[in-house]
Amino acid sequence: MGIGFSKKSGETFLDKLYDDYFNYSFFENPQQRNIKIPGQKNYYFNISTDLRNRFYLSTILNYFDNDLGDQGFSTVFSSIVKLTKSVNIEFNIDD
Repeated sequence: MGIGFSKKSGETFLDKLYDDYFNYSFFENPQQRNIKIPGQKNYYFNISTDLRNRFYLSTILNYFDNDLGDQGFSTVFSSIVKLTKSVNIEFNIDD
C-alpha cells in the first residue's frame, strides 16, 4: 500500500527532447505555437499485492489539480497472471 503527493510548479515543456524540438522549430518557423504543460499537484493512493506472486493486482487512485483550475480523478487497475516463468497475461484499465 502506498500514499503519495507530487507537485510540478510552474509551466514546463514535455522534456529535453521537446526543448530541442522547440529551438529547432522556432528558427525554422517563428509563427509556430509551442504548448507548455501547466503546473500540477497530484495526490495518489495505491494498493497492490506482491509482484512476485503468481497472481498480481494493483489499483491506483489519483486526484489532480492543475494551475488552470482543472481538477479530476483518474484510476488505473492492473492484473498479471503468471502462467509459466516466461509467459504472463496482463490486463490493464486506465481511466
